[in-house]
Amino acid sequence: MFGISTFFRKLLIVFYCSAHHVSCESTPVFVDYWPIFRNEGQLLLGKRCRFRAYRTRQMLAVSNPHALLSFGDRCYIGDGVNICAAQKIVIGSHTRLAPNVSIYDTNFHPIQEGEAVFQAGVTIGKNVWIGENAMVMPGVTIGDHTIIGANAVVTRDIPAKVIALGAPARVIKTIQCSDDWVRP
Repeated sequence: MFGISTFFRKLLIVFYCSAHHVSCESTPVFVDYWPIFRNEGQLLLGKRCRFRAYRTRQMLAVSNPHALLSFGDRCYIGDGVNICAAQKIVIGSHTRLAPNVSIYDTNFHPIQEGEAVFQAGVTIGKNVWIGENAMVMPGVTIGDHTIIGANAVVTRDIPAKVIALGAPARVIKTIQCSDDWVRP
């Protein structure tokens, strides 16, 4: 009986993703509440992505037909994560997003009269950890193996293999690891 219910749960997840035009390399795992997908463009999930929402559902929005939101293999998306791609957001394999992380590639509206809405792609490397309540702003690149601390606001590029904290985020420490290492 357990195998049958697991089969049907996976089937429901496949239909849910398909109904929202989400492309999946394998069936993602949804723990407790299922994420909300608002997809008008391309939303891609790599193999074995895991969504865990026990208080607040995740919101993943791709806001126009030419926009892309892409996750690599084995990403973890925590409770209440909010991501909005108006242009392009690419998240590398084995990246973990803690609860309430926000990632945006647009400022959504002009700052002053006559100004265009700012949009700039976001790239997050592989094996990156982003701590609870952190924000990643438009135009940012975060290098492989980097840790972004809780409540950080990332407003500029952060190199690979470092720990960055604060608002705005700044590098406080270098991490020593091989390029193929993945955090357990």
